[in-house]
Amino acid sequence: MVYHQSSRLAAIGFSSLALLILVLFAGCAERLETETDAQDPIQLAIAIRSWQQGKTEPMVQAMEQLSEATELFFRSPTIESRLVWQSAWISAHDNFLGASILYSPDKFQRIDAWPMEAGFLDSLPDYPGSGIVSDGTLEITATSLEEQHQITDASEVALGFHVLEYYAFERDIEDFGSDAPNYQKRQQLVQLVAELLLVDITSFSRAQETESEANQNSYPLLLLKIQRRFQLVFSKFDLLGEHIPPNYGSAQNITTQLDAIAELLHEPVGLNHFLIELDPESTLTFNATLLEAQTLLSSMEQPDGVTSSRLVLLIAFLEQKLGDFVTLLPVEGEI
Repeated sequence: MVYHQSSRLAAIGFSSLALLILVLFAGCAERLETETDAQDPIQLAIAIRSWQQGKTEPMVQAMEQLSEATELFFRSPTIESRLVWQSAWISAHDNFLGASILYSPDKFQRIDAWPMEAGFLDSLPDYPGSGIVSDGTLEITATSLEEQHQITDASEVALGFHVLEYYAFERDIEDFGSDAPNYQKRQQLVQLVAELLLVDITSFSRAQETESEANQNSYPLLLLKIQRRFQLVFSKFDLLGEHIPPNYGSAQNITTQLDAIAELLHEPVGLNHFLIELDPESTLTFNATLLEAQTLLSSMEQPDGVTSSRLVLLIAFLEQKLGDFVTLLPVEGEI
């Protein structure tokens, strides 16, 4: 009886999903009917710069608020100030993910390196002498942290968002009190990481703006940048559900990035114009699949195994489709 009920529910679920896909497909087809003319390079450059500026300004503001919240917590390490710190971290990281879609992937190794080994940074219950904080021979300076960052392995993270995430969400609040071992060095490390992160975010955003003004934008170049970002998204997607904190996991990170990419497809940037010229049918399928992934992500708080598997397939399909579009680029195309 239970088996038959489960089978029936599964059938209903698949039927609902199939219906949803048909609705999404029809909606995308109707929307794409109006997207047939690609913009000229000057219009495209203006649209991309405007889009990027609209993302960059809130990102820098959120980073400044994160830096202030970090300082506030260390002046008064209370539950309330920690909640403010956590909220500021979530806002800053979310803004960064949305604003950095067109950034070169190598920027992420310093700003958003993850996963990370907590024991590389600080002491753990089973390893009280582990980590940079516990190393009496290592001073906390910008140079030393840059040297230690991913020194022998990618998970040996000493810079970026996820160092702050670890201390804001995972460490006991008592570890920041004056009775805790190495509390001054711990505070020094966290505050310096926050300062360096703000500097990095500001400098990278300025570099991106300079690059955008110096180089002529093109749809092929935009397509290649989005493809590289999808490769980065998919490479980390198998870590879904392991991200800290548990109530703000990788599902939200994926959502933010997919939403930003969807914005670039439509007006005013309008990458869909160019994709339609390459392959109209594949463009329709790509948009419908992207919308399905966005809808699936927005309907859940924490992904279960079935949902995660479905999302992996959708992201993999989107990455493959972008690769197919790239193969259709003209050899002498403006890239």
